[in-house]
Amino acid sequence: MSNNFLEDKVKAFVATQSCVDIGKLCLQTRLREDLGLYGDDAQEFFIKFSHEFQVELSEFNFDEYFPPEPILLAPFILLLRLLRKKRYKSILIKDLIAVAETKRINIIHN
Repeated sequence: MSNNFLEDKVKAFVATQSCVDIGKLCLQTRLREDLGLYGDDAQEFFIKFSHEFQVELSEFNFDEYFPPEPILLAPFILLLRLLRKKRYKSILIKDLIAVAETKRINIIHN
């Protein structure tokens, strides 16, 4: 599969799954920060991605990249969460292309 074809295919997949115009996507587009992907939506995205591009997800530590779905919390618990704000790693479209090409999710390092 040529690199341009694969790039176009990954971008089309991301555009469809995130309901974003493909023309607004670039190699540096970040899934969580730019497209608002997190929680259950992010998990569903990666399940579909793994099926579409035949990628094994068993080595993917989802919690390093995406926060859980927001829930309504008591004010005290919400304050604790804000104080211990976790930093999540980013996944860019260029990372997804590399994963689709190698069929290995564990190549994402940032």
